[in-house]
Amino acid sequence: MANYLNPNDDTVYKAFQKVDAEYLQRIPSVPTTLGDEFTWNPFLRTSQLTDGGSIKMRAEKLSELRKIKEAYMENRRTFDEEATEKRRENIDIKG
Repeated sequence: MANYLNPNDDTVYKAFQKVDAEYLQRIPSVPTTLGDEFTWNPFLRTSQLTDGGSIKMRAEKLSELRKIKEAYMENRRTFDEEATEKRRENIDIKG
């Protein structure tokens, strides 16, 4: 989901690629460090997503993220492919 929300974030993309490769090899991708989770987990980055904002703003962002996650989980493969395509398009434009 982080890759879908942040398709141009290199840190998120590299983490996504690593976890995806481990999954294909049946290697567990857990545990991770809390520091890593703060880097890419959108549920732990609400203060960044709301520019520091109030608790109410952060709670609203969490609710919004939950709805996005529910839709994402229903259509995971499609969303991952869309995020990868967006990233490729962005690289082509810059490159």
